[in-house]
Amino acid sequence: MTATVSTAETNAPKLVRLHVEAPEYPANARRFNLSGTVIAKMRVEMDGHVSKTEIIQSPADILSDAVVQTTAKWRYQPIAEPTEAVVQIPFQLSETDEGYAFSTASRSLAAPVPSSAAELGVNLTEGWSHIRLLIDGSGAIQGTLLLKSSGDDFDASCKAILSALKFTPAPPGLHGYKTTTVNLFFIRVLEDGEIRVTQLPGT
Repeated sequence: MTATVSTAETNAPKLVRLHVEAPEYPANARRFNLSGTVIAKMRVEMDGHVSKTEIIQSPADILSDAVVQTTAKWRYQPIAEPTEAVVQIPFQLSETDEGYAFSTASRSLAAPVPSSAAELGVNLTEGWSHIRLLIDGSGAIQGTLLLKSSGDDFDASCKAILSALKFTPAPPGLHGYKTTTVNLFFIRVLEDGEIRVTQLPGT
């Protein structure tokens, strides 16, 4: 499954495409029901190759990476001087593709979140993560997809907080894949070690 290149390059009407392929839809993005549009600015050199791609807007790093890897392969007809162009690339799950396997209904926490690093019993780094969680029927976290974060140095702190989270079981009457839920969270540690875990609407 691929994304699409939805619009012509803006700010660069003289660019003529020779080879412009759509990025592959990352399998993990599809698994976590992730969609959205990436807006990127490219530098096209005189020989027509893309030497640099800068992400202007993106819902998640995993989609940004797919765009950067693909635009590096794009080719245009040679031009008189290097130029910059902006392109929009939507990643949209198909509504006709058998539907989404997992539930996206909100699952509640089964116990209060530790309020601080001291209560959790570990040292935490100040920072934040925007993350999707795959929660199984028993309420345990079975997978994570990091959308964006304050930096790699927060990864260990985020994992420590996630290890303390336990959710309520899936509602009765659900079967198979629908006992598994994907929910969206914002996890933050403040300078004083305070922990904040916020469940966000939508997926």
